Amino acid sequence: MNSNFDFLQENWKELYQASLHAEKAVYTAPRTSCMYSRRALELAIKKIYQLDSTLNTPYQETLSAMMYDKDFKDNLDPHLFPRIKLIKKLGNQA
Repeated sequence: MNSNFDFLQENWKELYQASLHAEKAVYTAPRTSCMYSRRALELAIKKIYQLDSTLNTPYQETLSAMMYDKDFKDNLDPHLFPRIKLIKKLGNQA
């Protein structure tokens, strides 16, 4: 089965695995999918902080601290942040 996340496989294995698990479980185990989606989000945001030299890692490397950091939020499309919040919320509730 081809995945929407195959492009991540070579360079970002951990992010690929979390994304793949989320994708595979979306219909059969939605709660599991939410947990893996949250994990993938956290890995992706950490990677953004590693790769973007204009971003300083916040006081804590938690998902909340990173995603609510003003510099991070200011660089996002305004329509993207509510989706990020939803993934975090559903992942925490799962």
